[in-house]
Amino acid sequence: MLPTPCISWHVLVLCIWLPSIALGYGSSDDSLQMNQIQVIGTHNSYHAGLASSEAQQMLQKNPKLYQALDYRHRPLDLQLSSGVRQIELDIFADTEGGRYAHPSGPDAVAAAGLPKDPER
Repeated sequence: MLPTPCISWHVLVLCIWLPSIALGYGSSDDSLQMNQIQVIGTHNSYHAGLASSEAQQMLQKNPKLYQALDYRHRPLDLQLSSGVRQIELDIFADTEGGRYAHPSGPDAVAAAGLPKDPER
């Protein structure tokens, strides 16, 4: 039996190759275009949920926003083994906020007098 990474690689190759044959892109003159590929993926693939103080503050101030942002993904290995083939990872840490945008959660927590959430 092949190790799991090899099986996943072979499945990925088949998922790309077989549809191209079915659509008639199997000849050497044609190539599979990026807009002809569709895979299952997750956005913010590492998302582990909101920090507790931030979640408490958001739930009180804006329950609809809380409902939209209070989600968690399974660990990456479980996502990949369940069929996810596209993941999104931010490769630069933004522990202070402001590298990409200034998050309002930490400021709202401080303004409410709640304890700062610990680093993850």
